[in-house]
Amino acid sequence: MKQSGNFPAPWLRRAATRRMFWTDGRSGFYPLPVCRRKAELLELTGAWAEAEAIYGQCLEWLAGGPKQRLAAEVSLSLGNLLRKRGMMERSFHLLEQSLALLESIGDEQGQARALGYLGLAHAAISALGPAVDCYQRSIEIARRLNDRRNLLPALGNLANIHIQQGRYEQASRNLEECRRIAEAAGDLQKLAGVWGNLGSLNLCQGRFPRAERCYRRQMDLASRIGDKYNHCYAIGNLGIIHQRHNYGQARDCYLQQLSIATELNLVQGIMDALGNLGPISYFSGEYQSSLDWSRRQLELAQRTGNQEAASQALGNMGSVCKELSKLDEAAGYLEQAVAIDRQLGLRNFLCSHLAFLADLRYRQGALADAAALNGEVLKMAAEPGLEAELYSARVLEAKLDYTADQDRGRAVLQRLWRDGLGDDEAALWHYEMYRMTGSDEQRIRALGQYRSLYRRQPKAQHRDRITEMEASGGT
Repeated sequence: MKQSGNFPAPWLRRAATRRMFWTDGRSGFYPLPVCRRKAELLELTGAWAEAEAIYGQCLEWLAGGPKQRLAAEVSLSLGNLLRKRGMMERSFHLLEQSLALLESIGDEQGQARALGYLGLAHAAISALGPAVDCYQRSIEIARRLNDRRNLLPALGNLANIHIQQGRYEQASRNLEECRRIAEAAGDLQKLAGVWGNLGSLNLCQGRFPRAERCYRRQMDLASRIGDKYNHCYAIGNLGIIHQRHNYGQARDCYLQQLSIATELNLVQGIMDALGNLGPISYFSGEYQSSLDWSRRQLELAQRTGNQEAASQALGNMGSVCKELSKLDEAAGYLEQAVAIDRQLGLRNFLCSHLAFLADLRYRQGALADAAALNGEVLKMAAEPGLEAELYSARVLEAKLDYTADQDRGRAVLQRLWRDGLGDDEAALWHYEMYRMTGSDEQRIRALGQYRSLYRRQPKAQHRDRITEMEASGGT
């Protein structure tokens, strides 16, 4: 960090004139722009503790001096780094202090940057309303100044909230604008993040090949520039793609994600990795391991105030307890998850958790509650990206009808059959028709469907249905 040696006199005079150097009274000079750039590169490559120390040293040099704008810029960099590391109290203090200073000196470009970072801090503790407000204010200033550098991250982060809340068209417009800006600027780090967000948008809409292509572009760019932050998220995103066909590959990706995030002390990355390892263990039938991963995620989420991660953990814990027939415990977890989802407007999480809770209430014999919850799912799942939840809700509707009038229930289920059903939906249809009618023909068809599904994706839940139907009449 300390720069010494014999600098050419003309260069030294120019540097001194521009106030690029500070001294601590000993021999040697401290070139602040060089140190800032070093901290930025260390942050990019994952040496966050060292980057934090350099940012802090820069602030010490600037303390009490005339360079208020420069001090605010360094404070913003440090505040955002602390946000990544989960040090939210210090992060908010620095970001809010910097914003106030920038407002007092009329630096609008600095305000746009500060508001973008504050939005990220609010989003990290699931304060989505304040986050949206910050992003929108940042976008408004950046557009007025034609400041694409600050416009891009604010648009992209606002798109993330649109995705979480199911506003896919708005998210798509934002992200396409981000991609054009990043490509025009040649900013590979920002472009990697944009491709990751585009992957998530396509994933939520069920466009899996497109999502995979986006995530691979994110991975390639992150690897090219040594960006560990984007690499951490890219490897986790690819795990989600692998999870559709290969649990072993998916688990390896999630464990790599956890290792990188732990090395970086990237709190959000750690929570995301834990949030992926819980469900993959659930689908593999490793229920105790799944609970352990989710409890770790829940503990970290509660400690950092991340309600979205808490909802994810609670939802998985409810699903596991449901499989273990701990129905009251499962209901408690799912009800907590639903309450968070409603508060934050997390459409996809809410729909999934309501569907699990509705089925749980049906199993408990609370049919009125099950019908009310299922009615909510039917309304929500009519929108794109929730086709699986919609079909499951329609099947549950038929089962509820069956409890009141068996002929009507069978007729409702019969109408749900159509050519071109997906394999999961077809297997579910034959299984429920077998349960309603006792037809051995339906049992054999359902058994064949679930065996085929299990060969492609060894879900423990598919295995359990295979075992049940084999016990009822062999092959």
